Amino acid sequence: MITKKDLQELKGDLKEEIGQARVEFRNEIGKARAEFKGEIGQVRSELKEEIGQVRSALHEEIETAVAQIAQATSKALENVASKDDLKRVAIELKRVETELKTEIGYVKIDIRDLKADSPTAKEFSNHEKRITSLEKAVFPA
Repeated sequence: MITKKDLQELKGDLKEEIGQARVEFRNEIGKARAEFKGEIGQVRSELKEEIGQVRSALHEEIETAVAQIAQATSKALENVASKDDLKRVAIELKRVETELKTEIGYVKIDIRDLKADSPTAKEFSNHEKRITSLEKAVFPA
């Protein structure tokens, strides 16, 4: 049979075992924390390195894109006229306009002269009769 003394000894033994288990548990937790911190540090270091590589690659890609955009913009602007080019074109257009106005003036004078020299309908009908009689004289039937 179990006596009170046996129960007290058991209680003492259990307390001692619980204390030792508690110490061992705390030691294990400490070790696990240390390992976890080490792993976290290693992962953090690896991530920093990868982030650095990604930043570097991204920076290079951005520089390449900017260079390509600048080159394309420069090439596109090669065909854009400058103010001086536009002034030269305006001067040339004025010169051509003046020449055209002069030529149009000559054409109008020529048209006026043709109108003045052209026979009227009445004159043309009389002229037609003269040609017919002239043909009869030249080409006998």
